[in-house]
Amino acid sequence: MDFRYYGDEQGFGAGRLITNFDLESESQILPEQLFVEGVDFRAIFAALAEGVALTGNEDFTFDYEYIYLHIRTHEAPAQQDSYTVLPLPLTEFEGMWVGPAPETPPTGARMAITFDDGPHGRFTPQLLDALASRNISGTFFLMGPTARAYPQIVERMHSEGHQIGNHSYSHSLLTRLSSAQIRKEIDDTDSIIYGITGIIPTLVRPPFGGYNDQVLAVMAEMGKSIVNWSVDPRDWYHRNAEIVRDNILAHARDGSIVLVHDIHESSIQGAIMAIDILLARGYNFVTVSELYRLADLELRPGAVYRGLYRD
Repeated sequence: MDFRYYGDEQGFGAGRLITNFDLESESQILPEQLFVEGVDFRAIFAALAEGVALTGNEDFTFDYEYIYLHIRTHEAPAQQDSYTVLPLPLTEFEGMWVGPAPETPPTGARMAITFDDGPHGRFTPQLLDALASRNISGTFFLMGPTARAYPQIVERMHSEGHQIGNHSYSHSLLTRLSSAQIRKEIDDTDSIIYGITGIIPTLVRPPFGGYNDQVLAVMAEMGKSIVNWSVDPRDWYHRNAEIVRDNILAHARDGSIVLVHDIHESSIQGAIMAIDILLARGYNFVTVSELYRLADLELRPGAVYRGLYRD
């Protein structure tokens, strides 16, 4: 679970909590439980890491192909944790793996991939081409000024079946604004999107994912649902397509909402690489509204959604 925190005194920060949990025994899964007793799996991790410095206490996730080590990097800005994901093939642990059998995606597994801060004049058309060639629908949370600057791209998103959401006008942290200012941030972008597409978005992604009781109350009054995410590859920080790909794969699950920013070329490249792998694994990509509709769930105004299931 990625989390971000806000507040005038504590400022802005971000971090990550990863827990592997066995629902049958209702207990946390520790790495030593996954291997034959006596196996020095940390030494194997270190050998496979090819020069990456490990502490032996890295968080991990796993699926039916890889163990993913989540390695904290120390060059991040103050109050801002950052992680690199190192995928280690399970084939390297043949005869040593005794933990829960990694699960394949269930039949009909779905996720929603979402894009923030656009459209970008050059990168977003490249992304739309890639999505169209794969027959994938995404959800785009648009900024007012960029939508106004590229109306043809916004119209293309709409005509090709993508869902359009509101990402505010100025990308201000809504929790620091008055109710009137919050309404204006959303109304101004709604007006631009309506003028291009004829539709008014019902979904809002607040900048930085930030909300409080006042934001929720205003969204309820405006008939808007807040959509955040369950998978954050931190593409805005890494600017590296391979890292973005690995971060998405390490966290993507049935019902996930994936956050990517289509204003960075490396983000688009990494997202498409992850999409191709996930398509091969049997996942289907749908819009946010479809994700909930297909699960017979209603998106309610003034409520916050981060995916169908908690990681």
